[in-house]
Amino acid sequence: MEAFVVLILGHVSQHALGVAVNEGEESVLLSCHAPTVNDLATFTPLVLFLVALLVVLLVLLLVTAIPVYLWDNTITVSRVEVKEGVWLVKLPFKSKVQLPEDATVEWSRCGPEPMKVHEYRKGANYLVRQDQFYCDRTKMEKAALTTRDLSLTLRDPCFRDSGTYICTVHRDREVVTQRVVRLRVTVVHEVMEFGEHAKSFTLPFQTTARLPQDATVEWRRSGPQSMMVHMFKDGQNQPDEQDRYYHGRTKMRDNPLQSRDLSLTIRIYGNKDSGTYTCTVHRDGDILAQRVVENRFKASCVTVEVDKRVKTVKLPWKYTADLPEDASVEWCSLVIVHLYQNGKDQPERQDQIFRGRTKMDKDPLRSGDLSLTLTNLTEGDFGIYFCNVFTDKDFIWNRIVLLQAKGHKMKM
Repeated sequence: MEAFVVLILGHVSQHALGVAVNEGEESVLLSCHAPTVNDLATFTPLVLFLVALLVVLLVLLLVTAIPVYLWDNTITVSRVEVKEGVWLVKLPFKSKVQLPEDATVEWSRCGPEPMKVHEYRKGANYLVRQDQFYCDRTKMEKAALTTRDLSLTLRDPCFRDSGTYICTVHRDREVVTQRVVRLRVTVVHEVMEFGEHAKSFTLPFQTTARLPQDATVEWRRSGPQSMMVHMFKDGQNQPDEQDRYYHGRTKMRDNPLQSRDLSLTIRIYGNKDSGTYTCTVHRDGDILAQRVVENRFKASCVTVEVDKRVKTVKLPWKYTADLPEDASVEWCSLVIVHLYQNGKDQPERQDQIFRGRTKMDKDPLRSGDLSLTLTNLTEGDFGIYFCNVFTDKDFIWNRIVLLQAKGHKMKM
C-alpha cells in the first residue's frame, strides 16, 4: 500500500515540491533547491516593509516614552528675584501630579547655608524642625495637598535669604515630586547727599535679617579710594582695623547685631568723604547681609549781588564742620586773591591787584568763618571766586561765589 506525503515550502519559493515514498521505507530524502532570482525579488519588498514598520513603531515609542519619563523624573528649576525691603516673596510650586493626602512637604535650603525652611505634614504646618532664622516668616496654604499649590510665602526677605531652595513631597520615604527655586534678594543701593553745613552724615542700614552675634560687620569705601571705614567684631568696635583717615570720626550704635541697626555715623572731614560705601555682614566666609550707600557732596554755590557804587563787599562762607589745624584757605579767581596758611595770612602770595584790599577772620579754622572781605571794589572785581580748603595731603572742601553788580546778570 502506497502513501504520498506532500511537503509545501511556501516561505522559500512559490513552487511546491512533491515527494512520493512507499510505506515501510526507513528514510526519505527531501531535496532542497536554492531560491532563484525571481524568489528573491518577491521576498525583498516584504522584508523592507517589515523593517520600515519596525522603525516606525520604535520612533512612536520614543516620542511618547521620553516626554513621559522626563515629566516624571526631571526637577523643574524656577528663578525668583526681589529687592531687599519688600514685604514678602513667594517661592512658586504648583504641582501637576496627584498628591496623596498623607504626603509630607518639606522646603529646605541647600546653599549657601543649609537650613530647614518649612515642613507641612498631616494637613497642617509642622515647624518643630524649622531653623530659627525662618521662624515666624514662612507660610503655606492650608489645603496645599488638595489644591496642589505647594508655594511658600517668605516674609521680609533679606540678602541672607538668597540661595537655592528645594521643595520635596514624599510618602513612606518615596519621593512623589520635587521643585527647585533659586531666590536672589538684591542689595539696596541708596544715594545720599551732604552739604557744607552738615557736621556729620549717617550711612543708613537697618535690616530685617536675624544676625548671629558672632558675625563681623565691615563698612568699606570702594571709591574714589578703597578704605576700611569701620569694623565691628567680637562684640566691639575695632579702631585699629580702620583706615587712619577715618580714625576717631566713625560711630555705630551699641549692640548693632542685636538691634539690626548697622547704620554708621561719620563726622565730616570734607568732600573727600564722598564716595561709595558698602556694609558687609559675614561669618565663616558667608555673607549674611549687605548694603551699598553712595554718598555725594552737594556743591555749594552762592551769588552775591551789590550796587556798583558799593566799596566793600563780603564773600560769605560759614563752615560748620571741624577743620584740621594745619589746613590752608585759599580764595582765588584767575589769580590768588587771598591765602591763609600756617596759621596766618600770606599777603606775599596774593596777586598784586588785591594786596591791601582783602581781609579774613583772625582764626578762621577755629571759628569756621572763612568769609573774605574785599574793599575798594572796582569793576574788574566782579566775577567768579573760588574758596578752597586743603592740607598737604587732602583737598577738603570748596565753595563758589558769584559776585555781580545789580542789573547785570552773569552766567556761571
